[in-house]
Amino acid sequence: MPKHPHEYVLLQKCSSADVFYRFAMTIRRLGYDELFFSKKMRYLDVDGWRYWTMGDLLVTTWVLNRAQNQRPDIPVVLNNVTFVTNPPSDRAPHRV
Repeated sequence: MPKHPHEYVLLQKCSSADVFYRFAMTIRRLGYDELFFSKKMRYLDVDGWRYWTMGDLLVTTWVLNRAQNQRPDIPVVLNNVTFVTNPPSDRAPHRV
């Protein structure tokens, strides 16, 4: 994505699935919501980087993304709203 440069790590390439999922849950618990085009995403800013997942159910999350934070001067307000994904209609929401 030339207009949106970023890096990512794949679950399959991680040395620890536990660490991968713990960080994904940290993003979802402590992050903030912002629109990426028309899709609401949850982000977490750490040490000049912005991290996010794709919003899938935790059990189907397989990528963690990061990009340099282009707006470090804007204060971040932590989100106190539980992250809820959009599960198939036959399943209850998966909250993390």
